[in-house]
Amino acid sequence: MPITFHELVSELTGMVPDYSALKARKDLNRAWRDLLDKRTWSFLVADGAFQAPPVLTAGTVSLTQGSKVVVPDAVAANAWNAIPAASFLARQFRLAGDGGIYNLVTWTGGNLTLDRAILEPSATQAGYRIYQCYFPPPPEAMISTVPGVFDFNRWLSVVDPAQGYPLRIDRGKAWLDVRDPQRSAVGQAHHVVDYKTTASGVPLYELWPHPTDGQSFICLYKRRGLPVELGTEPFPQMLPDGLILNRALYRSVYPWAAANAGRFPALQKTNWQYLVREARGDYLLDLQAAQLNDDNVMLQSITGTGRRWSAFGPIDSRFMQSHSMGTEHWWR
Repeated sequence: MPITFHELVSELTGMVPDYSALKARKDLNRAWRDLLDKRTWSFLVADGAFQAPPVLTAGTVSLTQGSKVVVPDAVAANAWNAIPAASFLARQFRLAGDGGIYNLVTWTGGNLTLDRAILEPSATQAGYRIYQCYFPPPPEAMISTVPGVFDFNRWLSVVDPAQGYPLRIDRGKAWLDVRDPQRSAVGQAHHVVDYKTTASGVPLYELWPHPTDGQSFICLYKRRGLPVELGTEPFPQMLPDGLILNRALYRSVYPWAAANAGRFPALQKTNWQYLVREARGDYLLDLQAAQLNDDNVMLQSITGTGRRWSAFGPIDSRFMQSHSMGTEHWWR
């Protein structure tokens, strides 16, 4: 049966005199983090789903240049009130046309507050659009015990199952700023573009063209992995029992013992530098075995993750005629 974190703590404290359980937990969690970041382990791959709501244009709004407040008429207010607050405030506001994009901050039922001052001229009974173009990781990546915090590292694939194509996930904001600086392309999204990270550390991504028609997505993503909390859960079965232990021994535990031999007499009769080399050799062998075991689940050491046509369906006349994706997809 795979070893647990508590068992590793007990083993470490029994191997080195005067080595505390508190430091053992810290060093083992450091070793666990180093291991999680080594590669896209199969146990870090998860799936999820999310939706882009259709655009809201009901009614009109009034606004003042330099202010952050938008005042809707009764028709617009009723349409906004019909949407759950969390979903509504995740969306963005634009005046009709290709105006600036503003994030929604608060909605009191009478006034809508934006994240920055309005640059466009003051207006009354103006047309507007409210839709979502910036998206956090999928809801499945949210840590249940810490609302608003995600265990998310990167996208592996994002697919629109209704339209029948995967989205491209290898473009950044600088590319999009050149391609469509006004963000005038709207409709069905076919790119997931890096946007920014919020003040709380949540990554946000821009879908482009901005999805105003209503669109659903399924995705695969890589979790970053969490520190061990309870300590009773077994580690993934493809990891040899000694992998995390040997990583902690050669990186943290034995160097600590060598550095503190002058303080603790029980540490003075052991050649810790020799044990560092032995533990490092055992770790590298364990790591090779773990990667082989993981390749049996999800082969990646040979095939790699780069695919030239990673974002596209079959290139035939039927596919191209039925997908409004733009010709840049086929050779960029």
